[in-house]
Amino acid sequence: MTQATHPPVGSSAEACAACAAARGCDACFEELVRQFQTPLLHFLIRRTGSRHDAEDLVQETFVLAYRNIGKYRSTWRFSTWLFTIANRAASSSLRRRKEWPRDVDRLAPEQSTRHGADPMQSAATSEMRSALWDEARAALLPDSFTALWLSYVESMPAEEIGQVLGRNANAVRILLSRARTTLAERLDPEVHGPELRL
Repeated sequence: MTQATHPPVGSSAEACAACAAARGCDACFEELVRQFQTPLLHFLIRRTGSRHDAEDLVQETFVLAYRNIGKYRSTWRFSTWLFTIANRAASSSLRRRKEWPRDVDRLAPEQSTRHGADPMQSAATSEMRSALWDEARAALLPDSFTALWLSYVESMPAEEIGQVLGRNANAVRILLSRARTTLAERLDPEVHGPELRL
């Protein structure tokens, strides 16, 4: 009996997920955990307002993903599928607490994966980025915050954000537009500087 080959080193998350789904490959799933544990932790800290809760939710997300990896389909990017699980876990956790916390633990600043002239990428320092995300968290409802995070930090297009949130792409674009408007109204250019204008 010949042994099945694994995706080569450096393969996409989708290739690793497909191998884990088709063959129950623990090595491929461990690679997915390695790739996504930090992005998930950053998202969930901001989403829940608590590092401790976020760490628990990262574990819960990977446990749920592992149990359901056989249901993963390559029609979704793996990151979209995983963030859908994480967002649902966070929503359930916050519902149990019956609140949307406004105060966020001080964190190491996130590293945006996109570049451009938009304020979410053009903040001059990591402290300014962190302060801007704190402001977004205080100003926005959970779905709006999640849409903004997935757009700017995870570089997800509206269609994939819609999959995470259970909305269509047009609804996501409206959500993003309103979130930017809300932040623009709250930001004080005297304090944050013109580079933070939306």
